[in-house]
Amino acid sequence: MRRPAGGTGFWLRRPGTSVGVAAGLVLLAALLASGLKPSHSMNTLLPRDDPAAVALGQLMQNFAIGNELLLLVEADEQLRGEQEAVESLRAFAQRFEAAVAEDQTAAAMVERIQWSAGEDAVRFAEEQVAPRLAFYLDDGAFEQLLERLTEPGMKRLIVRNEAMLASGPAADALARQVLRDPLRLHELLGKVATTLRPAGRTWRGGSEFITTDGRAMLIRVAAVEPPSDLNFTKQFMPMMRQAIHRALAETEHAPHVSPAGGYAIAELSEREIRRDMMRSIIGAVVLLQLAFFLIYRRAWVFALVLLPAAAGIVVAFGLYSVTGLPLTPITAVIGAMLAGLGVDYGIHYLAHYQTQRKHASSAAAAATRVNVALAGTMAAACVTSLIAFAAIGTSSVAALQQFALLGVLGLAGALLASLTLLPAMLTLLERIGRSGVGHVGALRFDAAWFLQIAHRHRRSCWATGAVLTGAAGITLAIAGGVRFDDDLHAMHPQPNKPLVTQTEIATMFGQAPEPMVVLLQADDESALLDLAARVDHHIDASAAAQAAGVRTTLSPARLLPTAAHVERRLERLDEIGVTSMLASFDAVIEESIFNPDAFADYREYLRRVVRPKDSPTIQTLRHYPQLAATVLPRTDHESVEHMGAVLVYFEDRVTNREQRDAAITALREALTHVEGATLSGMPVIAHDVEQAVRTELGQLFGVAATLVIVWLIVIYRNGRDVALVLIPAVFGGLILLSGMYWMGIGFNMMNLIALPLLAGIGVDDGIFLVSAARQRQTGGVAASCHAITMTSATTALAFGSLLLTSTPAIQSLGAVLAIGIVASYIGAAWVLAPWLIENIEREAAA
Repeated sequence: MRRPAGGTGFWLRRPGTSVGVAAGLVLLAALLASGLKPSHSMNTLLPRDDPAAVALGQLMQNFAIGNELLLLVEADEQLRGEQEAVESLRAFAQRFEAAVAEDQTAAAMVERIQWSAGEDAVRFAEEQVAPRLAFYLDDGAFEQLLERLTEPGMKRLIVRNEAMLASGPAADALARQVLRDPLRLHELLGKVATTLRPAGRTWRGGSEFITTDGRAMLIRVAAVEPPSDLNFTKQFMPMMRQAIHRALAETEHAPHVSPAGGYAIAELSEREIRRDMMRSIIGAVVLLQLAFFLIYRRAWVFALVLLPAAAGIVVAFGLYSVTGLPLTPITAVIGAMLAGLGVDYGIHYLAHYQTQRKHASSAAAAATRVNVALAGTMAAACVTSLIAFAAIGTSSVAALQQFALLGVLGLAGALLASLTLLPAMLTLLERIGRSGVGHVGALRFDAAWFLQIAHRHRRSCWATGAVLTGAAGITLAIAGGVRFDDDLHAMHPQPNKPLVTQTEIATMFGQAPEPMVVLLQADDESALLDLAARVDHHIDASAAAQAAGVRTTLSPARLLPTAAHVERRLERLDEIGVTSMLASFDAVIEESIFNPDAFADYREYLRRVVRPKDSPTIQTLRHYPQLAATVLPRTDHESVEHMGAVLVYFEDRVTNREQRDAAITALREALTHVEGATLSGMPVIAHDVEQAVRTELGQLFGVAATLVIVWLIVIYRNGRDVALVLIPAVFGGLILLSGMYWMGIGFNMMNLIALPLLAGIGVDDGIFLVSAARQRQTGGVAASCHAITMTSATTALAFGSLLLTSTPAIQSLGAVLAIGIVASYIGAAWVLAPWLIENIEREAAA
């Protein structure tokens, strides 16, 4: 017998050395793979070319928006009355702040703790807004200001104050108000005052983040590093839990505290991604082992099939780790998928090895024959799967690109190991005297009976297949196509208490769980404020935005006047003579019932209003960190110093897709010509993801299907054979799409890869059957039918193991792929195989 050449010969001549080398490579790869870091960031799951996704990445990295630890503190139900509950919540907040401050490590991690919007907002209003009142008024309010600073305007207001004091039941309170602001200038602030109040509903309309019923409080904790820094997050969250525990210790009627926000979600996601990886892999191995136990007589056959595939997959993870790419939810579970695909090569190899071993003089000789006879077909089938992964790599979504890279590496590694390591193991087992090696493929039962039944009732099978295909087509026509799912929470592990708590916070305070935000990017500070002002103006002037429920915005321009605005106001104020204005005020007060001496400070305030010294800047705003954090980046580094954010507030929560889409459309139309402003936020991303899924689904499937067909044409050079090979995949795809409709499963950013994968994997059954039929032997078709029965079962089980994960989108991917594989197998065994056998028999009879 001719000695095998090349690498295969080495593996067969020195099987012990080969197995040892393989074990060393796997160990090294495992050590490299242990350094993979999970990523909780949604950015990897979003299209890279989507401006809103890019903006969200900037916001999440550089701003506090959505990057805080939120603590929902709920008062003990035994406390009676609003006031008692409120006092309990305030006391906890103070104890929590003290607990953090007492721990040097925890204090160093925290940038600020906020449970009231009042402190910074009140200081900013008193120190910056009030003395520069004219800079903060809109045109209408400014004209009113000028009118009130005239002698007739002053007299009118003072007379009204006298009348109210004479007849009002709360004369003392009115008197104090009149003494503070007899010309009622502060009431002109209007939208500015609204901006400085906390968004949403609060207890008695106050500045504290306490619900209207006084039973719950929101505490916002900003840290020095973003949640995307997982090492920091894994240290930060335990420190905060310890502070919470100390604040609750020895407290009668202690409140209940529920964490939410970016850090809590990141911590849970990091933990669950690793668990999902283990669950899916262990689940796949257990299910595959069970399948092998039920089908093969020798349980250790499973190790022979799994070890080569596992070796290739581990090496793939090791190579992937060298790239420095993260472990996303979808790449974390690909190990289970690759296990199901990888063992297919071992199953086909063992089935042919058993046949060849009966006629060969040794295991090495039998393995050589198998490699010569089967390697080409296995490689051809593998290429179709690689094409599917490569097509997925054309996606604009980083996580799908990483998934494709890992899939290509893992599948190629599994094939290579099955053609090298597996024959080496078989040869080594025979050399060490393992009995029965030649019969490792001995079965408890043979699947040939299924093919016999299908062939005997082939017309019924074809009719059933035609009916199912027609029903699937009618279903899709009635449904108007496939369904799409834009629920981004499906991409987070579930159950997810932080996400639930975040929704509860939104409900309690009448806010959206995730706000809509406009990211601002300008060349300098002056341009940034001008840009913010244009954004505010365009949104305020948009009738469609107001109809969609937009109430107001909070932006740098709401807190800081632009240079052009300041210049216009100063020009008008210069028209006012300070001396004559104050003389008019003195004369009006002198004629009134009020004591002129009581208004000495107010006279000085009027002087500052008419002749403001300067205008506050972004650096001024940074002295009010709680307020600045809402619209400015975390730091003033050069890379982000000219960035800002505009928060969009709504009259009420946006509770359905129609409202959300209307608001997004209106806001985008309003900002169409405002360069440097990008609408973003999770609601916007959800809207864009749905559109991206529609685009990506067609693109990825089209690329995969086209490349697979081209590859089949290259292999067979026969249009008839290519059409026959495609029958299982087409049948399976139609059944899958209709099944998803009836099961209520929509395509999302994770399970959209199912169709391109099935385009590559689903044709494998057709390749093996048609290749066997080309030999014009029914026995070959029967053997291949048995093999595809096994491989379809193992692949479906491996994909089904994804249902054990905690991420709904991943679970849907497992369900969709399992359904597609089973449907493709039915198309192969019920429709294609009986037709091939009948055709062979007809040609033989002729």
